[in-house]
Amino acid sequence: MNIKGENNMSDPNITKIVLDNSVRLIHCKIPTSAFVTIEISVLAGSRNESNDNMGIAHFLEHTMFSGTDKRPNNKIIGFEIESLGGSMNAATSEETTSYYIKIPYENFTKAFEILSDMFLHSNFNSSYLEVEKGVIKEELRMYEDTPQRDIFTLYNELLYKDTPLGRDIGGTIESIDHITREKVLNFIKNNYYLNNIVISIVGNVGREEALDTVTKYFRNDNLGSRSLVNGENNYIKSKFSEDNIKIKKKDVNQTHFILSFRGYPAGDDRQYSLNVLSSILGGGFGAWLFQKLRNEMGVAYYVYSGTAEYMDIGDLHIVAGVDNKRFEESLVTIIKTVSSIKNKNIRKEDIIRAKEYIKGNLSSYFETTDNMASFFADEELRFKKIRSLNDLKSSIDKVSIDSLYDVFNDIKKHIYLACILPDKTSTSNLDDIINHT
Repeated sequence: MNIKGENNMSDPNITKIVLDNSVRLIHCKIPTSAFVTIEISVLAGSRNESNDNMGIAHFLEHTMFSGTDKRPNNKIIGFEIESLGGSMNAATSEETTSYYIKIPYENFTKAFEILSDMFLHSNFNSSYLEVEKGVIKEELRMYEDTPQRDIFTLYNELLYKDTPLGRDIGGTIESIDHITREKVLNFIKNNYYLNNIVISIVGNVGREEALDTVTKYFRNDNLGSRSLVNGENNYIKSKFSEDNIKIKKKDVNQTHFILSFRGYPAGDDRQYSLNVLSSILGGGFGAWLFQKLRNEMGVAYYVYSGTAEYMDIGDLHIVAGVDNKRFEESLVTIIKTVSSIKNKNIRKEDIIRAKEYIKGNLSSYFETTDNMASFFADEELRFKKIRSLNDLKSSIDKVSIDSLYDVFNDIKKHIYLACILPDKTSTSNLDDIINHT
């Protein structure tokens, strides 16, 4: 197999190679690593699902391990990988799906052959699919029984109502029942095309060995290419809901809630300022909200903030689990703390701590081959460019105090509240709290 082109990234250790079948290979050699991670990723996730096949991207991720002609069942696949000292897994997000193996570097070639066989030749045996439906239903029930996870489903339903972002990636119990082998194969046909695939290889494997192995084993005539309009993926676009409160009542010993604001899509330069602002509010021990709710009030074990960054939309969210009897007090405290930024009360030391906290977490994330492989694949799939660790740190360093206030003044215009409350909790004051505090 020939290559169409090759580019070095801003980091000279990272190379992008476009194969003649349009698959992109991202390679990064780390000579000091005892492992190599191989990840095959597709620009297809739950945002590519129509209303009649909810959960199919995640279902496909599970059933890709069903077996091949060469390896008739998933027990054989798992046994082979583990006998080589490796581990295998997969993940589905709203926008991508990834299949990966982390393996001692000396077993790289065999591991790549196994992963390629699974990805390209899975048989999706109908009896296996029926068994896996039960597994996924139990996964969904587990999430519903876990308030820290269930609150995110509720918050997505609130913010992104009536779009794929507004529903659980796993679908519903009912939608899983209606998935068929034919629907799985159609989803592959419509989304798993060659120019929608990135292979990332990170670890103690050289460029030539990586390229030779990929060209030898990643060959299949069943996956075609597709011309994309303006280079876009065929995901279903989202918009923010006009509703601002969503409540779920159940038997819980703690109130869980997410207060959120409209943010920015990934790739928007304002995202760096939003991340620093998020870190000031709820990133780490020194964050304002951690100090307020946990160290001063003693009402929460966990409170933090973060951002969601999709290709066309995003948000800032503050997440907490608090004493049921002090929920409203906690909510008011959070809103007042966030609102106090209008008084331009961010100190220089707050900014320094937040930036260093973010950069430290980034450095820690980039210490493992699996995190790096996942990051490189996601960058290339969603943006067709790869930022290095130094690129990310430099962008964080450039955030100014003026940009923090600009972002705050922008996002404060819309506020949302999703909460899971005990059955008998009064909610009559919530609208007044979030709109007039």
